[in-house]
Amino acid sequence: MSFLHGLKIYENTDGGQVIPLQMSSVYGIVGTAAAYHGEEESADDFDAANAAFEEMFPLNKPVLVTKTSQVALMSKKSYLRQAIEMAWGEQKTHTVVVRVEGSSEDEEAVETVVYLTDHENNVITDGEGTPIVVSDSSESEIGDASAGSNPAQLTESEVAANIVGNATDKTGIYALKSAKSLCNMAPTLLFAEIRDSFDADSKEAIEIALRTVAEPLLATYLFPKYGYEGEALKTSKNAYYLAQKVKVASYGVVDPCAVTAGLIAYVDYNEGQWNSPSNHKFKTVVGVEPAVEFDLMDESSEANVINNQNIACVVYEGGAYRLWGNNTAADVEKWRFLCVKRTSDMIKKTIAAGILWAQDKGIKRTFVEDVTASVNGVLNEIKLNGGILGGECWAEAEKNPASAIKQGKIRFKYKFGPVYPAQTMEFEEVVTDEYVTEIFD
Repeated sequence: MSFLHGLKIYENTDGGQVIPLQMSSVYGIVGTAAAYHGEEESADDFDAANAAFEEMFPLNKPVLVTKTSQVALMSKKSYLRQAIEMAWGEQKTHTVVVRVEGSSEDEEAVETVVYLTDHENNVITDGEGTPIVVSDSSESEIGDASAGSNPAQLTESEVAANIVGNATDKTGIYALKSAKSLCNMAPTLLFAEIRDSFDADSKEAIEIALRTVAEPLLATYLFPKYGYEGEALKTSKNAYYLAQKVKVASYGVVDPCAVTAGLIAYVDYNEGQWNSPSNHKFKTVVGVEPAVEFDLMDESSEANVINNQNIACVVYEGGAYRLWGNNTAADVEKWRFLCVKRTSDMIKKTIAAGILWAQDKGIKRTFVEDVTASVNGVLNEIKLNGGILGGECWAEAEKNPASAIKQGKIRFKYKFGPVYPAQTMEFEEVVTDEYVTEIFD
């Protein structure tokens, strides 16, 4: 024992651990994309662009996108690039993408001219100083920006099948399940490429895949319901349905999922995911197709009829386009509101991610006290931020008999009171004569 004529202090490592709240806004996007090519580039530059693109975005592998330089590798007409840019136009956040194989005819060809070059990549000219053209996009596949390494002429059904993917091989939408292990980021707002040219069966298959993946990820998937009345999963608490296309500056009339995911993320970042995204203004939406009739006090208005089917819409009110709709497609009342469902998801993920320190430790009184203290710390933090009305975690003796403890099993219980959105406000009008006397006061 070392000698000390004084004081020594030891830190006690027992006790509850502080559990940080989990990130609630991570886009998970699945679709087609192609390499970006400039209007004039050498054959070497063309090949280099394809190589850089394919290295960054391999087929059927989740990739974390955080920089615009990554997005710039994709053709401007690519679904994935436009989806990322539109979502980021509302709120930039971590984004996981999965590129699937499309067709060389998926995109409009970029007018790319490939010139003859020497070994130092200098353009070679003819006797009059005019660059010698090897090929251009009107004469050769080399100028087709969508071709890349996927020149196959796929049918729309085949492209849709690639988007759906395979659960066993974890391709397409199912590749998102690998995002946590490969990207250290689990997506929470999911959407995929949905083309007007896809038939109803293809759209239904895409929704089923999104639903299947959203459940274990504790995620929400966004899905368009215009022009499609399939029966797929109208009772999923993880579904947030959208009624119209939107017009976005620089992109035209498009699928609403990307900008809506962006708006949800904006609310998450600025107000907390326990707040409903409904009645929030879009930054980039400049029109809708079709427009819907909206009257705040009319139950028969088109917007209200749509909302009553658990489908959100976009309305123009107060000088701006707003998301209008609180409901998921859940058939269980407690998961009716999107913000309540996502608050529950966040609490679950936070507990799962933050309680690892307790796994495999010895079950004793201090263990139970430490675990409940940690979870109560999470619930208290959310309450202080206005995210829940209250919450508590505890362990019940009758739920934890000796026979279970001997098998290494222990059960905790927690409850929380969510903050509900003011979806219906009622005012009672009273007409009275009592103020008449004030005329002469």
